[in-house]
Amino acid sequence: MMAESDPLQTPGAHENGDVTLGPSCNKIIQDYLLEHDETFRHLREIREQGWKNTEADDHFKRNREVADNSKSNAKTRVHFFKMMVAVGCELDKHTQALSNIGRNNQRPVVLDLCMAPGGFSAAVLKVNPTASLHGITLPSELGGHELLLAHKDLNVLSMDITLLAAEMGIKPEDVPKDHPDAGMFVFTRPFPDIKADLVFCDGQVLRPHAEHRADYRQNTEATRLDSAQLVLGLNRIKPGGTMIILCHRLEAWHTTNLIYKFSRFSNIRVHKAKTSHQVKSSFYLIATKVQPESEEARRAVERWKRAWRRTTFWGSELAEEEDGKDPTIVDGGDRVEDVLEAFGGRLIELGRPVWRLQANAIQNSWWFKKQK
Repeated sequence: MMAESDPLQTPGAHENGDVTLGPSCNKIIQDYLLEHDETFRHLREIREQGWKNTEADDHFKRNREVADNSKSNAKTRVHFFKMMVAVGCELDKHTQALSNIGRNNQRPVVLDLCMAPGGFSAAVLKVNPTASLHGITLPSELGGHELLLAHKDLNVLSMDITLLAAEMGIKPEDVPKDHPDAGMFVFTRPFPDIKADLVFCDGQVLRPHAEHRADYRQNTEATRLDSAQLVLGLNRIKPGGTMIILCHRLEAWHTTNLIYKFSRFSNIRVHKAKTSHQVKSSFYLIATKVQPESEEARRAVERWKRAWRRTTFWGSELAEEEDGKDPTIVDGGDRVEDVLEAFGGRLIELGRPVWRLQANAIQNSWWFKKQK
């Protein structure tokens, strides 16, 4: 879910762009992993070697330029769409997360957040051709991707998901009149009556969208986007449903805490694609048998709502309750040391295949080999 500008970077400040947390949380986790796991130590060494590689810098810069300019290149748009279909099919091959939703339901309901170009929903249709698809996607005129999926049972809303104020418990009269987005917030709730068998939270902060965002959002957009997707997803999923969430840097505090939260009200596993993005830290959290009505899930939703309010209305009364918080605690709940004590072993177990695959991919890349 979080944007990843440099796959060789070791997390410093909170990857989410939420500057209120600072680097200490990430460092605590990294120190723990360096002490307890050889696979992570090896990846860290490989990343450090990559930092010194100017070929790598040029390679990732070109990749970013291609991605940012895909809107004007039909061939590139189709390539990215097919790539996401392949990633979705690979994920299902290894986890059955897409196939399983149709086992006891001839017409499963899918909610695809940040849907465009639609590759994941297309992968769902390959194994569940009668699925009912619902999606939300950023308008292309605001820097969003073009939707390339066509299906007779497709209901897509074109909107900025981070402006769904009503979903976050905000009323029109709550919004300060001088707020930069005062006239942009949405006070209706999308798809209020659906109960989804499967929810995708696959959104990332898009660089082409930056020119359309108010200044206050530039450093906090990832937090706002993550929070909006997670709140909406958990509010629409049926008990026992599945959520698939894009994550970056398992060793970052935001990601560790997210996985830990989901472990409290669902069965979790992770999957890192081999078909693409191997050198990056991206992977998918797959949460099955989600219990959205449990106390832990409700508590998580409230924390994500507070995170959205804090980063959307910073300095106003709506965010006042979050001011002056202990930076080692996120959203009024979890301290890093407590999470590691309860979940550190499981975190390493989940992380090893992800770190191993990334380290091998970096070592085998042409730009890494060229530096030797």
